[in-house]
Amino acid sequence: LILYAYNGLQDQQKAHIMEYARNHGLEILCCLGYQKDLGEFMNISPFEVLSYVRNAQCVVTTTFHGCVFAIKYNKPFCVLTQKKTDYGNEEKVGDLLERLHLTGRIINNFCDLEQKMQEDINYNEVNELISILIENAKHYLGKHITE
Repeated sequence: LILYAYNGLQDQQKAHIMEYARNHGLEILCCLGYQKDLGEFMNISPFEVLSYVRNAQCVVTTTFHGCVFAIKYNKPFCVLTQKKTDYGNEEKVGDLLERLHLTGRIINNFCDLEQKMQEDINYNEVNELISILIENAKHYLGKHITE
């Protein structure tokens, strides 16, 4: 289980993640922030993070990039969004997941982790949407960028 989350998860949140990992025989690897008593923290390069995500069983994240990495490698994932106070990711994570019809991957509490990870993701549809968005972006850029 790749945990791609900033420092400071609450003890109850950590407990739900540990329970899920234990129930599924998964090791927890923390790739972004140190999570005391949760799993192995790996201070690794971005390319190494991608390699770990590619080989992971699943991804639990609180970040936009954690979602992007999980989607890139078609991994089961869920994301806990954060409302804007000092920092919030709700807008950009919400926009990404809405565009790819993946808003169901958002969880409000890690107690929903077991249920959310059991829900299938139709990555055929997601990958097709990504292809369409890439073509739209190329068309837009080709039309609006002058040399």
